[in-house]
Amino acid sequence: GMGAGGRQNSVSPRRRPSQAERTKATMTPLANRTAKKATRTAAAALVIMCCCSLFLSLALGRPLPGERSPRALLESDAIDPSSPAKGKGQYGVDKSSVTSPHKALLFVPQQSDGENATFPAVVFAHGLCGPANLYEDWLERLASHGYIVMANQEQEECKTPSIWNPFSIFDSIGNLRAQSDGKKMVQHVLEEADFLAARDDVRPNDMALVGHSMGGGAVIAAAAELASSHPNLIRSVVTVAPWNGSTF
Repeated sequence: GMGAGGRQNSVSPRRRPSQAERTKATMTPLANRTAKKATRTAAAALVIMCCCSLFLSLALGRPLPGERSPRALLESDAIDPSSPAKGKGQYGVDKSSVTSPHKALLFVPQQSDGENATFPAVVFAHGLCGPANLYEDWLERLASHGYIVMANQEQEECKTPSIWNPFSIFDSIGNLRAQSDGKKMVQHVLEEADFLAARDDVRPNDMALVGHSMGGGAVIAAAAELASSHPNLIRSVVTVAPWNGSTF
């Protein structure tokens, strides 16, 4: 056609994009979205890993950065040794480890030659990721007042993720699930109650169940079962900040 002033308008035909160009235009937004999602996922995994590492460091009594000495969730120094009610009792204590019915610590009051006294018994269940050794001073002190004390040493070790190996978080999560299995801890408490009840030096029907955190939830559940299977065996249940584990 003719434009103003008699000049002819020329319009170049529009070139159709090639197949490669159309594929690139389609895939680029998808690739960008995928990359952003992967970045967010990696960042979230790193945050979770760091939080788990911090929590487990506290639980296991490891020092935090900048601290010179370890800390623990339950400090034995919180018990005043100068108080007669909370200090050591009249008995020396024999401490030993047993492997049957499972791994556990055993604290037994010492007796003089020829003495055949019987004592009340205590089953102690530790908290999540809290090895029985963390409570050892308190348990020995309790035994010195004339109690036979048994403390479960299973489900103690929680693996800490490595900041240098992001994939280690998956192994840590699987380990944590196994360690927080509440049903397994209840079974340990029941086995320990049977073990102590069969001892000649344990006073019949004079047993207490004591637990901290996950162990607190376990002894409550175990006491309910023993009330049916072994009436009058358990005289008291003591818990500190109880919770029921992950798989009740």
